[in-house]
Amino acid sequence: MSRKDAYKLAAPVYDWTIEPFLAPIRKKTAALLAAITEPGDEMRLLEVACGTGSQARRLARPGRRLVALDRSVAMLSRAGEKRAGPDGAFHPVAGDGAALPFAADQFDAVVVQLALHEMPGPVRAAVMTEMIRVARGGAAILAADFVPTAGVTASNLLLTAVEFAAGRSHFRNGRLFLKEGGIEALLAGFGLKIMERWLFFGGNIGLVLARKPQP
Repeated sequence: MSRKDAYKLAAPVYDWTIEPFLAPIRKKTAALLAAITEPGDEMRLLEVACGTGSQARRLARPGRRLVALDRSVAMLSRAGEKRAGPDGAFHPVAGDGAALPFAADQFDAVVVQLALHEMPGPVRAAVMTEMIRVARGGAAILAADFVPTAGVTASNLLLTAVEFAAGRSHFRNGRLFLKEGGIEALLAGFGLKIMERWLFFGGNIGLVLARKPQP
């Protein structure tokens, strides 16, 4: 029996309901990758949980070998519609982040955005292990996700409402993710070296640049 696609209903409306809020994160991610890439260098780049491909389209450049992976067929179908743009192309791949279909030490950078918090703890750990496995030594890991905040703000309340609307398990996983320290704590807990962090959406979302240690 095929696995139910949890994003089948969300995929058609995702780009006009959610993507506008994520645009500053997408833009900063693209700028960061451009800044850490030497002119003329070929970069092997993986985006895990690419969704509808909006970030992948921003990252696609001539000379980059960009793979955009997602387990949702509905989301990946939307990404496929964006795979070729004026600045370059990317390759959409259907796959599970907890069992990446790639050999070890393949990618110069790995990107994951607002996906880790929604996973159950064991799945999140498996995805982290796999991303680190396929990244070469010294590779950049660019991860955007929730960070703990003090007090209650309008941004915090809005995000909480969105997470609650996404479903009980989604909400529960997100709460635990924050309780455990959020995205920066997760990356550091897997031995990645934190280089820099930028905050968005009232300080509730962090974009973290980390690196896999050299062997």
